[in-house]
Amino acid sequence: MSKCLYDNSEIFRHTIQEAAEAIQVNLPKLIYEGPQETLNLTANAQPAILSVGIGLLRVIQTKYKLAATKHCQGNVDVMKNVKFVLGHSLGEYAALVATDSISFPDAVKLVRRRGEAMQESVSNLPTSMSALMLRQSKKTKSLKQATESLNKVEDVLRSIRKDLPDGEVVELANLNSSFQTVISGTSMAVDTACGVLQAKRIAARAVDLPVSAPFHCSLMRPAAEIMKDALKNIEFRLPKVPVLTNVNASLVTDAKSIPDILYQQITKPVMWHQSILHVQEKTKHPVYVAMGPSKVIGHLLQRDYPAVKIFYIEEEEDIRTLSKWWYQK
Repeated sequence: MSKCLYDNSEIFRHTIQEAAEAIQVNLPKLIYEGPQETLNLTANAQPAILSVGIGLLRVIQTKYKLAATKHCQGNVDVMKNVKFVLGHSLGEYAALVATDSISFPDAVKLVRRRGEAMQESVSNLPTSMSALMLRQSKKTKSLKQATESLNKVEDVLRSIRKDLPDGEVVELANLNSSFQTVISGTSMAVDTACGVLQAKRIAARAVDLPVSAPFHCSLMRPAAEIMKDALKNIEFRLPKVPVLTNVNASLVTDAKSIPDILYQQITKPVMWHQSILHVQEKTKHPVYVAMGPSKVIGHLLQRDYPAVKIFYIEEEEDIRTLSKWWYQK
């Protein structure tokens, strides 16, 4: 997780330390020394991932002078180039920080509380999440047609829920691409749904995810209520660059709506595929900059859009590559 930058970049190191001070947790030690199982706990993983992403952004803005908004520290106004900012689940908080909608310390405190609340919500329940690779017909000619597979998954889940015992839950959690979705809920219900979807040849395979809570489903309602109160005390501003929301794949148009969006996000599915469709439809030849220590989302996007250009930003060498391209533009 960007250890080289932490060792060699003052602004990156300061960002991680700023986050650590905000939540009174030794994040540098946890991120770079572990233990891994402690870092994996969502209450720790969420502020760690957010901090690394914002640290990378700050290196871009300060050392390489590429500013995402007019009053960032960079000396290049690229407002005309940045059309949309979006983040997947936790990444939505990073998107709001990047567009000056929320302060970084406030965001770190919120995601720390978000992670704690999520863990507390299901502490006594056997829960799971599974990623489904969906089958697609050779006759599929467009991504909108391919999206019909996602609708089939929802139809099957609706049918399964009718016969589940009380307390069992399975719901769509992430609509990641035309061929991949994630379901979330109690372990028995998720396992049942995976079996049925594969038997019906809607899903080619299912992969259990190593997560500590069933994110983006109704089991997270207690966490959402906790966050509803936490969000009341935070100052939000209208994003300086358009932000696409996870909840409905539409633009944030009013700062007052952001707390409700973040509240709903905890129990609602992440409409990532729909958000990418929005970008593709509204932008001619879009170029994506994927921030943070993972290429999963970018790889999903690239499979749907093989010709699209993506810059993956994980270390300083990636930022140098982006900088050369940026200034050539």
